[in-house]
Amino acid sequence: MERHGSISAEPLEVEVDESKKLITTLQGYGVVVPRDEQGLPPNEQQPVLTVHKFFVDVLKMSHTHGKDHVMDFDVTTRREEAAAFEMALFVLPLECRKLASYKSVEAYLRNYQEAINLVPSTRALPEAQLKQLACNPTLQDDAKPISMDTFLFGDFLALNPWTLTSEIEALAQVVEIKKAAQNEYNTLLAYWHRRPLHAISMSRGSNRSLDLVECTEVLQGMQAALDALDQLFATPGGEHIQVEVDEGRKQFQTACSLLECLMSCQKMSTRLNRARKVMPMDTLEEMDHKFHELLHKVGNDGVLVVLIPSLTDPCTTLQSEFSMLTNDLDNLLKEKCDVCPRLCFLTEEEQEQLFVASDPSTTLLPLLPKLFAGICNFNIEGGAFVAVTSLSGEELVFKNPHLVPTSGAAIDWVLALQAAMHEHMLHCLRSCSAECAHIARGPAPFSKALVEQYPAQLVALGLRQIWTDWVQGALGPASIFTPSSGPKTANSGKNNAMRLALLANPAPAPESFSRPMSHMGDMLRSKEYRSLHARSAPIMGRHEPALPAHLGFRMGSTAPSRQAFQNQQPTSPMLYKATPITPKASTSTKLRPKSAAHTQALALRDTTPLPQGRPPTRATVRAGPLEVSSRLRNMGDMMLEMLRSKLPRQMRLTVEDLIVEQTQLQQKWEKTLKHLPSIGDIEWETQVQTYWKKEEDKCVVMVGGYAHEYGLELLPRCPQLIVSPETERAFVALAHAMHLGLLGTIVGDQAQGRTEMLRQLGHVVGRWVLSVACSTLTVPRLTSFLSGCTATWAWLALEDLQAIPSTHAEPLGDLLTAALSLPSPVPSRAGLLLPQSPRVKQNPSSGVFATLSPSGLANPLPEHLREALRCTCLAEPSMQEAILDKLAAAGFLYLEVLSHKTALLLSLCRQQL
Repeated sequence: MERHGSISAEPLEVEVDESKKLITTLQGYGVVVPRDEQGLPPNEQQPVLTVHKFFVDVLKMSHTHGKDHVMDFDVTTRREEAAAFEMALFVLPLECRKLASYKSVEAYLRNYQEAINLVPSTRALPEAQLKQLACNPTLQDDAKPISMDTFLFGDFLALNPWTLTSEIEALAQVVEIKKAAQNEYNTLLAYWHRRPLHAISMSRGSNRSLDLVECTEVLQGMQAALDALDQLFATPGGEHIQVEVDEGRKQFQTACSLLECLMSCQKMSTRLNRARKVMPMDTLEEMDHKFHELLHKVGNDGVLVVLIPSLTDPCTTLQSEFSMLTNDLDNLLKEKCDVCPRLCFLTEEEQEQLFVASDPSTTLLPLLPKLFAGICNFNIEGGAFVAVTSLSGEELVFKNPHLVPTSGAAIDWVLALQAAMHEHMLHCLRSCSAECAHIARGPAPFSKALVEQYPAQLVALGLRQIWTDWVQGALGPASIFTPSSGPKTANSGKNNAMRLALLANPAPAPESFSRPMSHMGDMLRSKEYRSLHARSAPIMGRHEPALPAHLGFRMGSTAPSRQAFQNQQPTSPMLYKATPITPKASTSTKLRPKSAAHTQALALRDTTPLPQGRPPTRATVRAGPLEVSSRLRNMGDMMLEMLRSKLPRQMRLTVEDLIVEQTQLQQKWEKTLKHLPSIGDIEWETQVQTYWKKEEDKCVVMVGGYAHEYGLELLPRCPQLIVSPETERAFVALAHAMHLGLLGTIVGDQAQGRTEMLRQLGHVVGRWVLSVACSTLTVPRLTSFLSGCTATWAWLALEDLQAIPSTHAEPLGDLLTAALSLPSPVPSRAGLLLPQSPRVKQNPSSGVFATLSPSGLANPLPEHLREALRCTCLAEPSMQEAILDKLAAAGFLYLEVLSHKTALLLSLCRQQL
């Protein structure tokens, strides 16, 4: 049988009585093998030992840290490997942590091996007799008996037998995994009965918490799997093995259907995003303590608001749980608290009054929780007091004693509150960006004070600005020396000299971006330089009617083509005459230099001094690609060093999020961006880039050539979507759709995370994303949502556009088309006039998006609405990318090989299920 990761196609059987080598191995473990008169074991029928071959190899791999060093079986050295197993084996997400508590498996190995050698046919013996055989008095005291279902779990794993002879130790570990899962299930079940309404922290000693829905599914799925075990092996008799295996395969597939969602990182993030209700706590006492603190902050005059998600989702059947949650919190307030604020539980139907009512006292209650999407407590008697608690437990507090609601529309008070919070966010962002720039220069390490002082998203935003500045500095000057694709001429040196002269004294450009780390970036982002290379789409503003054809867009495209960017006409004829550039041919992106001239240009990037006429940043020689790689590694090492120290729970979650983001940036730089010849390359233009616009004192996010002013940051953090090349192209298409006045539509299956894509884009740009189910839409309801979203920083997401009721399809299509057919959003627009609604001043960055299934394109939507669609197909991020980010957040060092093996293991497990 082939070893090391291969899987044999046919079952192999080796007779124990003919394998003297196996007997010698067993005796080496101290197993007393009984013999008959001929000196051989009394086995007439070889019990078939089955286990997934690749599972065995991964078990062996988990013992190896880095290269070939085999680690001991103790608590400290097995913790990280157990975490990797928990992520890879979603069918039993808790079993491998139990392995960390076992110092040795030798006793279990002897126990198990003696049982299979003593019993001719294990299925023919009752469980009591097997236990009696397993509890052999010759074993050591620390050995534990093996039950019937524990022993047969090795046969149950694959349901398609592969026989092992030399993997006895790994097989014994598999047996212990099943036993640990059974014990963990019993513990969890008892714990769940005691706390049926609150979030449970299932991974002891870690920071991973599961919410209400996921805990219920884990319990139901584990119970179904255990029931299938009992049914599968209830009938004794070794002659019916194949029949039992075939029947058991069907039962197992049915029983584990509830756990199938846990085998996909994308589906898991979708479930986690749907049903978060309370802050995840480790113990009931800790939750009571935090809840009391929250109540005392609110006081008797405040209101505690708990947002209830949509109950129309078929995946969440929590109607009874919500009513029980209401009663539980009411009892907690009456029995244990000396303060009693008002409680309000809001459903989706009650949130229709978000922007239409006129009395602040009645509309503030549903409005604030909907916009802040978390647990908000506020007291409006002495001014605005808003404390937002994120899903990870991070509390962000904003106070303003001058914002007291008076008569008038509630939306006016909310807009004033939003403006004040935005100014507060800009103040924090200025300070955080300065701190991040100080760390990036080298003298200061990545400290705990930075994470404690600022919210996690502001720190991540500051680091993205620094990273963007590094890339601009490393790639920018190289475009000066990049030779054209045409033949060399005698004027090549003269042209390069003219380019240097222009860059040394550029004309002032209103669209230049000033950032704290680089003056070169201002010049590289100016209109003159962008028109010089004629590759980028215009900055946000009023667009010409010919822009869609000008950029080469077609219905269904996901990004502007390279040829469209290269064929774009320059906006400055004088600069174009002074610096003629031969456009490159439309070819695929070259990740590595192929020619000697290209290699020379990349070498010049590392040693080129700054052009004369501009002040230096902090050195006369800027950082090249090698220096950027070193800085990224150093920043990641500082985060890992902090993660290994003793941190509070909230700070550890923040650092883990930062490590995931840092890993994505580092992988993107090493694989793609490092080898680009200039910042004019389309691969860099499609990245989501963050800048600090110094002259206007604002943060700007560039998506596909369009600038979006960064929105409110005082928001709960949404689950991170893995950003892959597919998501980057979808970001660009959605940004173009919004600025062209079209309905940005994501086409894909429901399991591909369509809404998560919109939420992730809103998270990057700093926008609220309000999701509305199209199946329940009416004209008044859509009007209220459009009015509220266009007046604030929010984006509107229409779920399942093809589900619009046929009776409302025509008027809803007219309403959407009227809203989308207006001129492109600019600050000078007077407002948006909708039927049955007053004129609302439109925010420059408001947008309307929709999700659509592939089959929905063929459904009869109104023709004028179909013409307004800008579709982008969404591809699911690769599993290996998702696993790599999770391993990075857990502190692993060897990510590439481990993520590849784990993704392969997960795909094989999917095939078996």
